[in-house]
Amino acid sequence: DFDGVTIQSAPRKWNNDFNRNFPFNWMDESVQSGAGAYPLANVETKAMADFVTTHKNICCALEMHTMTGIYLHPPGAMHKSEVDSRDIRTFQLIGEMATEETGYPVVNVRDDYVPSSTKIGSAGTFNDFNFFMHGIIDYTVECWDLDPRAGITFPHPVMEPQSDQANEDQYLKYLQWIDRENDGEGVQPWTKFNHPQLGEVEIGGIDYKFVVQNPPLKFLRQEVEKHVRFMLREANCLPQVSFRKVNVKQIEETFYQIDAHVMNTGFLPTQITEESLRRKIAEDLKVTLDGENILFISGKQTQEIGQLEGYSAISSVSASVNGLSSERARPSEKKVTWIVKAAPGTHLTITCKNSRIGTCKTEVTL
Repeated sequence: DFDGVTIQSAPRKWNNDFNRNFPFNWMDESVQSGAGAYPLANVETKAMADFVTTHKNICCALEMHTMTGIYLHPPGAMHKSEVDSRDIRTFQLIGEMATEETGYPVVNVRDDYVPSSTKIGSAGTFNDFNFFMHGIIDYTVECWDLDPRAGITFPHPVMEPQSDQANEDQYLKYLQWIDRENDGEGVQPWTKFNHPQLGEVEIGGIDYKFVVQNPPLKFLRQEVEKHVRFMLREANCLPQVSFRKVNVKQIEETFYQIDAHVMNTGFLPTQITEESLRRKIAEDLKVTLDGENILFISGKQTQEIGQLEGYSAISSVSASVNGLSSERARPSEKKVTWIVKAAPGTHLTITCKNSRIGTCKTEVTL
């Protein structure tokens, strides 16, 4: 609709921001641009939400975005002071490994990333959906760190608007980096072009898509590899539940007491986050004793034991400075006891499971 005078950009084809279309703290288009007609209005976001909701064993999530070179953690909808401090500490501790492997800083979305003038934080995001509605440890990874590579220091918060002079200095450093590190590739010389409506214009400049927003091809492998290193380390932080020992005591000829000690030796607790407890979405661990022709005298066949703490709750500072280990929020080991009537030689299977940690088992013979 060019009228010969006013140059107006074409409207967006879709006008959707998938990372503003999730249910937690969703706000409509009058408040949050790109939010969509309603939460999960897009088939893609609906499919993602359905997948997370139906896979209760998900403990951690990484969302691979592009541009900036930073790991972002929840909350985005509120200040981090409004979330349990133990969850913030977990984000920071695991985040230290991300920084070690990638060089990327790890910051909170609301307090350290979005502009201070933003009153609503980030609305309808996937990482808030995962954290608040499913108790998942979630990082949004903004891949490709051109700014620090080019000698540009992050503002604080990162997305704070810059002056025209700062923007000019930034793009000059981009050009210098392209010449120095990328063999001069990634800049299109300004070239005259005859536009059908505007007449003669010039097209050129930095290749935004494959220099600024994404790494040039020669840097792609190193960019991918360092994030994979962190992913493998984060996977090692998951709860590791096992039976430390099982004691069998014969009380009488066909009466036995079985004591099963269940322990979490992993970094994370079995509920993963305190938020999952607060929202009552954490499923208790269930310990079950099975065997042929056994009669339970004391103790239910399946017993719920709540959650088991991980070693992330231990403060080494307290132990070394004060000579005392810190108190845990909950124990990392629990004992489950049964008294049963069964024939000598009966084979027993003991399992511990929930949807989050899966199933571990051990076997004993009376």
